Amino acid sequence: MEQEYIDIDYFESSKLLIERAKKRNSEFHLHCQEFLRKLSHDVIRIIDGKSGDFVIKFRFHQRIPKDLYLDASEIISLFREALDHSICDSIRFLGKSPGHAAFPIGDAHDTYEKSIKSKCKNVHPDILSLIRETKAYRGGNDFLYEICERNNKKKHNRILSLSANQIGFLIDFSKTNIEIPHTALRDVPINKWCETRNELEIFRCGPGARGSIDFIPNLDIRIRDSGPHLSGSAHVVFEKFSQEVEKIVFDIEKETKRISEINESNDPQ
Repeated sequence: MEQEYIDIDYFESSKLLIERAKKRNSEFHLHCQEFLRKLSHDVIRIIDGKSGDFVIKFRFHQRIPKDLYLDASEIISLFREALDHSICDSIRFLGKSPGHAAFPIGDAHDTYEKSIKSKCKNVHPDILSLIRETKAYRGGNDFLYEICERNNKKKHNRILSLSANQIGFLIDFSKTNIEIPHTALRDVPINKWCETRNELEIFRCGPGARGSIDFIPNLDIRIRDSGPHLSGSAHVVFEKFSQEVEKIVFDIEKETKRISEINESNDPQ
């Protein structure tokens, strides 16, 4: 008896990678919350030896666990691999060899086009149009470019830092009595993280301030040196990445199957 032929689900690997990354992100979020609950610190008040500024820092007793750094890198890598798999699966589905195909990104529009040319050689023109719509380059879709770039040049860096959360730092007015001359005002660098010292600078003013000021920390774990496009809690950034990747994979799969149906209908048999 002839065995029944089982079709290959070409886009299954992309979907599995996405689901694994989402599960890992949920676990990552719980581990971050647990770490932040147990985190303790000293308040450091110093005069900057170079500028004479009055500076307040939190010096933490515990460092961000290495496992969290690894989890963050792996989450990005899994989503990035899902994009690569979707390109390869589209090529295979339409009967060609993927070779070294991958999802293209670029630090500018021209390098993005070069990346498409080198990484998408056997990709159907209609799929190429979808890929171009993602604008995964600096100045296009900055979020998608920067989060994918973390999986390239910065993959092996410590990509997390401690920072204020969206609430920021609250002032404990019961312990605050400070006078700051107008000329001594400075921007509050609430995200100035120093990994070497495990410190977070939260307040700075110029010479002439008198009195004291106390802050109540509201902390978060964020992607380090990320700028505005990757701002917010790391797990929230990963959730946004998940949504972007799921849409791209869904669109590529849908368009690939549409092309395949047209090809089959035009096949003279």
